[in-house]
Formats: sequence, structure tokens, C-alpha cells
Amino acid sequence: LLRKGISLSDNELAEIKRAQRKLTVPVEICRTHRFWDPFDLQLIHDKLARFKLPISPFTTGAANSIKNLLEEMFILLPAQASHYLKIDKVGHNILLMHAISAVDWAMEKPLSDLLNSDFARASSENTENAISNFQNTIAYGLPSLLSPVYAMFSPKAILLGAIEHGAYQPGSIVQINNNVPRETAIAVTKSAERDGVNLSTLPEILAYLKKNKLDYWSAIQFRHLIDIKEIVS
Repeated sequence: LLRKGISLSDNELAEIKRAQRKLTVPVEICRTHRFWDPFDLQLIHDKLARFKLPISPFTTGAANSIKNLLEEMFILLPAQASHYLKIDKVGHNILLMHAISAVDWAMEKPLSDLLNSDFARASSENTENAISNFQNTIAYGLPSLLSPVYAMFSPKAILLGAIEHGAYQPGSIVQINNNVPRETAIAVTKSAERDGVNLSTLPEILAYLKKNKLDYWSAIQFRHLIDIKEIVS
């Protein structure tokens, strides 16, 4: 604190300690969210327990539930909400748009479909901004903002992980975790589904590719995992 030019008196330190002793938010939540102020975590703990959180992108009304939760976060912790979502003012249904985008992204909708909008098609700059929104605000900012809420009240839910990955199926997630681009990963998983094959591990995925082959530009995405001569058509 002193290196940052912050000096606290003994009385101030004692008051902080007294306030900390009154916290009821679990210590483990504070440890796993160490970049959050514990008193902000306490506010979430006290105010958001009533929310019924969607556990997956397929939960009925998931987008509306996420939108309502984001609205509540803007009321409780506007600075944090603005920081993670890159929004200064809430309006024009922007939170609902983010929530719908997050659900679509988590449901493995291809990026080409997600960019099929008047805004994205209007200019190359708009297209780049839309892609950046999915890769940064949706895949990173939104899960980061909602992480403490889910850690407290629905730790086993798959929704935030699905939003982070842009995928919910084990086969897609395994590929993405092994640095295969999302679009290639979900295309492989969907191809396997059409063939009646359920992919969940990397060996299963590579065995499937050896048998079914890929075009060169898709196969090259796996070059760090396998000799592409084995999987290219």
C-alpha cells in the first residue's frame, strides 16, 4: 500500500478488520475471486441469492434471465459491470442483445450465422467489431462479471463455461482447449453427430478424423496435434 502512496492509520486498519469480521461471504469465494473487493462480493451474496440462475444455454428463458441478472449487476456494482461489458450507459436493449448473443455463442452457433445481421454486414469495420464483441465482451467479459454470482449460487452450472468456450459439447470443448479454433471444433463435432459418433476425448477426435478426413484448411488446424497427412482428404 505504501508503494502505491496509500497510508492507513491504526484506527482505519482496525475499522477495516472489524468490517471484515462481519463478512459472511465464504472465504473460498474471496480467494478464488481475489481481484474482487470482498465487500462487493458480500453485496452480491446478500442481494442476488433470490435469482434463479440458468444452468445451461438450453434453460428455458436463459437469455431473459441473463439480461435480468446483468441489469441487477449494473444497479449493485455499476463500475464493475461497465468495466467487464465495456458499456457506459445501459439502454436500447443492449443487455438483452448481449444476453442473446451469449446464449447463441454458447449453443455453438457458427460465427458466420452470428454475423448474419444488418449491422455486421454494413461494413468491414462493423464485422470486425462484431467479431471482437463475441471474442472479448461475450466470451470473456460477461463470464468474468457473473463468475462470483455462479460460484456462490450455482457452482455446478455449465452456462458460464459454455459462454467462455463458445461451446457446450465435450468434443468441442476438448478441441478448443487444445487450441483448435472454435469454428473448426464445432464443425468437427457436428459432423461426428451426423455420423452418429459421440466425441468426448482427444483420442476419439483424432481417430474420427483419421477415418473421415478433412479438407486441407480444416486439417491444418490440427497440425500441432497430428500429422495432417493422416487426416487430410
